Amino acid sequence: MATMTGKRYWLTLHNLQQKGVISYTEERKEIWRGENVEWQFLIHITSLDLPSFPGSENLVGQSYWEYGARVKDAKELVARNILLSLKVDEKDIK
Repeated sequence: MATMTGKRYWLTLHNLQQKGVISYTEERKEIWRGENVEWQFLIHITSLDLPSFPGSENLVGQSYWEYGARVKDAKELVARNILLSLKVDEKDIK
C-alpha cells in the first residue's frame, strides 16, 4: 500500500464532486469490536463524467468502503481507492 503521508485524497475527491465530475453518496457506521470502536466509511458512486475518465463506466453504481480508527482515516482510504480506480495521477492529488 502506498503511503498516504502528505496526500489529501478526500479533498481531491471532494473537489471533483464540486466540479460535477463525480457524484456519490456516503455513509459512516460506528462498529464496536470489544471495547474498541472502529469506523466504516462507504461511498456509493452514483454518476461519473465519462469523458473525464474514459473506460470507467463500470464504476458507476459501485460501492467502496474502508475501516479506520477514526472517520477521517476511513474516508482517506476510501477516497484513495476511488481515485486509484479512476486512474487519477498521483501528482494531481494535493
